[in-house]
Amino acid sequence: MIKKKIFLSYRRGDRPGYVARLQDELEHHFGDGRAFRDVDDIEGGTSWRLVIEQNLQEAGALLLIIGPNWESIWKARQSDPENYVAYELEYAKRLGIPIIPVTLGGTEISYQLDLGSLSWLREKQAYDISDKQGRWKSDIAGLIRLLEKIESIGQVVTTVTDKPQNISASSGGSRKVIWAVAAFLIIGVGFYLFDREQESDIGSFRESNKTILAQAEPKLTQPLPDVASVQIPKKQAITKRYPDINGTWKSQVDDTLYIVSQKDDGSFTVISPGYANGSGRFLANMPRKFEVSMVGVGRGEFSVSHTDDRIVGWFLDTETNQQMFDTLIKVK
Repeated sequence: MIKKKIFLSYRRGDRPGYVARLQDELEHHFGDGRAFRDVDDIEGGTSWRLVIEQNLQEAGALLLIIGPNWESIWKARQSDPENYVAYELEYAKRLGIPIIPVTLGGTEISYQLDLGSLSWLREKQAYDISDKQGRWKSDIAGLIRLLEKIESIGQVVTTVTDKPQNISASSGGSRKVIWAVAAFLIIGVGFYLFDREQESDIGSFRESNKTILAQAEPKLTQPLPDVASVQIPKKQAITKRYPDINGTWKSQVDDTLYIVSQKDDGSFTVISPGYANGSGRFLANMPRKFEVSMVGVGRGEFSVSHTDDRIVGWFLDTETNQQMFDTLIKVK
């Protein structure tokens, strides 16, 4: 059975950094390409309705990501003819695809919100994920277990070693084992006697041909070198490599541009025109993760995707003490 995709439905103005991080987690577990997110997979000029329909037809589940801004964006887009989130939900329901609301950090939809034809959403049991108090890892593990219960999504297959078969304890089986052991012992004794006889013949042959063997022994023309004097070449040190983040990156939250100049030792400088300058360094024990500090603004931690074209993480503003999540896409 072909495993289907996990469709991520969300608002771009509603914590997109969380969604990108969630997509990475799901694809790390289920495999590359198993999670669909429109910001990555809908090319410019493509009919968004057609792309949504095609990917929902290949989907085994839809995760509706609801963050703190989801409700306000819903009110603003409710009468919009291009309300693609509403279209995704209606089309998924029409196809009978399981829909799981995933709330961020305890977000709730107020009962005063008019959901129109999508009022059935309130009947769905929501699953909450958060990175507060170290919850992220356990929350993601719980969501994965929930998805694995859906037959079309399925579990990741692992190889299991076959267990040895039990030997029958019946009297007939015991007799067979006894006869087999007896036969083995008889054959073993025969081989032993034959081996002793052969060994005696070989000894006589060697004794009578010592001269021939001595003449055939190779002579060393040069003495062997002292073991202590032999120089064993040392292994060359392997240079630690870091992801290549040189170039220009664009924020998914506010379109801010960041120009990165990277060095071989894992350090780099950042220039953001009209915003701030800064520097950073990759972590030695986690080579795909780095720390960055922007002068007069704050500091953050980010991770580079396995394709080296996306950076996901958080930034702490020192003035407001607000932690903001963001995803940076490499500008080609």
